[in-house]
This record gives sequence, C-alpha cells and structure tokens, in this order.
Amino acid sequence: PAESRHVVTAKARENGILKVFVDEEDEAEHKPLFGGSANGVEAYSSSGSKWQLNSALFMGFMGVMLALFVAFLLSVILLITMDGRELSSHMHQFFNSDTCYEQLHFSPDDMEKKLRSKHHDFCLSESIDQGIECQCLNPFVQVPRKDDEFYDSWMDEHEQNVAKAQERFEIGMLGGSDIERFQGSRFGDPFPDYFPIRSVFDFYFSENEGSDLKAMELGLTEDRIPNLLWRLTNGEIAKHPPMIWWVLIGETDLADGCHVESVLMGILNVVKYLRHSCSKSTIVINSLLPSTSATDGVLGEEWSDIHWINSRLECFAHRTSRVDFYNATEHFLIPNNPSKIGKILMEDYKVPTPLGYRKWAQGIHNHAKKILGT
Repeated sequence: PAESRHVVTAKARENGILKVFVDEEDEAEHKPLFGGSANGVEAYSSSGSKWQLNSALFMGFMGVMLALFVAFLLSVILLITMDGRELSSHMHQFFNSDTCYEQLHFSPDDMEKKLRSKHHDFCLSESIDQGIECQCLNPFVQVPRKDDEFYDSWMDEHEQNVAKAQERFEIGMLGGSDIERFQGSRFGDPFPDYFPIRSVFDFYFSENEGSDLKAMELGLTEDRIPNLLWRLTNGEIAKHPPMIWWVLIGETDLADGCHVESVLMGILNVVKYLRHSCSKSTIVINSLLPSTSATDGVLGEEWSDIHWINSRLECFAHRTSRVDFYNATEHFLIPNNPSKIGKILMEDYKVPTPLGYRKWAQGIHNHAKKILGT
C-alpha cells in the first residue's frame, strides 16, 4: 500500500517460484502482498493487501520505454545530421581530406619546394613582412646545433645520449627542453630547479625506484627539429631500439617563427624516419604542450597554431600503422575551464611545473602500458 513502508527481509524459491517477503515497521507477521504469481514471482507483506502483478502490464511498460529510447536515438541522429553538419564535416576532413592525405604521403623534396614557395624559407609570412629575421631551419635537413655558447655542452650531452641509447629500455623519449627537464638538467648540466622533475621521472620510469617500465630521456634543451634528426642519424638510435619511441619536438621551431606547416612536416619527417629505421617500434607523437602569453592563462593565438598542428598529427597517427598520438593537453588545463591553463600546472603558462610533470608522466606511463599490453 502507498501508505505503508516495506523493507525486503527474506526471499525463497519454492516450486520454481521466487517468493519475496517485505516487512512493515509495525508488524512482523508475513502475509501475501499480492496473491498468485506472475513470471514466477510472488510477494508477501504483513499488511494483508493482495495485489496481482500483471505480466502484460510489465511488458507494456517495457515496450513504452523501448519506444522512448528509439525516439531519443533518432532525435540524436537527426540533430547530428541537421545541426551537427559542421562537426561531421570536420571529422570527415580530419581523417579523409585531400589535405590530410597529402600530409601522410608527401615526398620530402616536393614538400620542401612547396613550403619554400609558400612560406619564405619556412617562416611565417607575417614575420617576413615585418622585417623580422627568419630563424627557422629547414625541417627536412639534419644539422647539429649552431656553434654558440651552448654548442660544447650540447655536443657533450649528445655523446652521453649515444652511450645511454645502448642500454635496454622500453621507452625512448626524444625531444627538446620539455624532455630534457625529465633528466633534471639544462643544456646537459644539472639544474637544481628541475631536480623535483627528475624525481617524478624516476618514480614512473626508473627500475631503481621500482617502476615496472624503464624509460630513457634523450632530450636536449632548445633543440629544433633538424637538430633531433641529426642526433638520430648520429648514434642515438641503437642496435636494439625500444618498443616505444615517445616524441615531443617542435616547440622551439614555433618560437623561431616557423610556419605551422613547416613545423608539422618536420615532425612527420622525424616520425617517418623512426618508423623506417625501427621496424618493431611504436612511435608515439606527444601533442605539443599548450602555451599562452596571456597573464591569466587563457589560451589565445599561440594555442591556435599549436592546436592546428596537433590535430593534423593526430590525423597522421590515426591513418598510419605503428604510429600513435598522445594528447597531453588536458593534463595542463583547468578541469572546469578547458580554455585556461592552470598556474599550478604550468609556470608562466609555458613550462610545466613538477605537478604538471607528474600528471603528464603518469599519463605517459599508463598509455605505454596499454601499448605494450602489460
């Protein structure tokens, strides 16, 4: 009865019929709640009221629910078809467009000529128009770091990387500043501000700390794409490559004023080289990390360029075997405001803090475990 409160106290199966007993607060004696059985179910109550469970009514109710679900599903499909054409078009372009196909199957020589003709030696045309000197390197060549005040330390660190690459490890991390910080160093020299980041790396990727995955950090501060290509062709790929190459490169190239297409093709050139040289390795492209010059951390024009590159890198990974894409963006954004970088996650909204590195490292660890099937 509606005025009674029932609590299930016992159930028993007798002659194939499930009997459920409910108890009112003011009585202990069990009497039938509704007589007979429907679909093999009988219920008993202390109130003495008899209700018959109608199987047809139950089936009718389920039919109504099914009809409502189908109607909801059709409305969603209609919404996607009529009002979501932009999203559908974007997804089609994202994975199937001629532009994406061209990016996946490019000839380096042809693409180099195309980029030079479009972007004035790979730089942003806006920079050229403003008379700014082009600092962008050809993303298809292999060159060491230019001879500057950091050249000697850069070369020393490269030689150390060649030695480290001979060891056995599951993950090889390749890149520039964001990767070298995992080592707790800057331009090859220990940097105390980065020691907490090194602790994060050891926790997730060092056998000495009990990690189930061993990674090797092979990053050098402010490396450009051509610098990384040179290192790879000069000893940083050993005879026994890791199962996973984790690549994050291109941030400094963007800072040099390189056009987004130049940066994109340079990253793809690195990935294609690794894929060709290491036939048993999976190459994971880490998304370029979010960055902004806004004092409140809101993503702006810089993010537009980064997002443009990331979306096409994901397209490449989606359509290329042994290549994966890892989107690390969410690790550095405020959960309830995805258009804003968290200050506790990125110092000056550009460089990950130890907490940001911890979230990112955990994501790398978990993603690598899925790839390895462990």
